Amino acid sequence: LERSKQLPYTCDQVYAVVADVEQYRHFLPFCTSSSIDLRRGPDSFDATLSLGFLAFSETYTSRVTLQRPVIVSAVAADTSLFSHLSMQWRFSDGQPPGTCEAHFRLEMQLKSLVHDRAMRQVLDRVADSQVDAFVKRCKELYGPPQPPQASRPQQRRQPQPKRPQKQPPPTPP
Repeated sequence: LERSKQLPYTCDQVYAVVADVEQYRHFLPFCTSSSIDLRRGPDSFDATLSLGFLAFSETYTSRVTLQRPVIVSAVAADTSLFSHLSMQWRFSDGQPPGTCEAHFRLEMQLKSLVHDRAMRQVLDRVADSQVDAFVKRCKELYGPPQPPQASRPQQRRQPQPKRPQKQPPPTPP
């Protein structure tokens, strides 16, 4: 499943929100808890996430890898619900400048075929709500989108007519 969306925030801003996994529990639908358990250096960590959706409930470890400000990727481990779960966000500068082209990819396979089929029925809506939650979080943190500089019409300044210069008074002899 893939989604692409142009966002009215910079790549640094969007990246910061997506990379802040510890805060997911505060804004991401279906995420009931999130914490960082083990830092593996400045660009990698293990996080524990708990999800709850319909009849599904799962706590698992996610190995998160960062490439600032371009990629955030995660692969689930220690999970009883998923046979495979991975996601990746890619960010590139958008047009106009000051915007971000965000690409989201989710690969998921539940261990139970019955559960997998049920989840696939609603997966598009779930993915859309996830992407929308990140956009909303950007708005909460950075304020409403500002019109990009490049899209503002340039006003041409009209040349001002030259005023005659005052002559200094003559000096007395």
